Amino acid sequence: MNTSARRPLLFVSLVLLVPACGGTAHPTTYPVSGSVHYKGEPLAVGVITFHPDKGRAAYGTIKGGEILGVTTFRQGDGALPGHHRVVVESTKEDPNDPFSSTSLIPEKYGNPDTSGLEADLSSSRGNTLTYELKD
Repeated sequence: MNTSARRPLLFVSLVLLVPACGGTAHPTTYPVSGSVHYKGEPLAVGVITFHPDKGRAAYGTIKGGEILGVTTFRQGDGALPGHHRVVVESTKEDPNDPFSSTSLIPEKYGNPDTSGLEADLSSSRGNTLTYELKD
């Protein structure tokens, strides 16, 4: 193949490759940490979700009562700033039925409209949260 014939092929290759190299710009997120207790004890396992008033929700895990790995766009990047309604879910799988599980905490905490949990996240605070769940 001669040089002039390769130029269009090279151009098309670059045009297709360049968008894959650049990352999509996301809004700024901030780290979130803290603890979740149920009846005074650290919640052994669970998932916590931060639902902002505007924008994408952030998800994290709960292990040994600690909030870990809160993620909005990339693993561990944190949550968007602002007001959030918070959901906590903790379940135990049924060993006899892999499609069935039991909630380890009251189910009201699994719905942003009934959980009563909130967070106001910002860049100027450490965003260390404490939640005490009750029956």
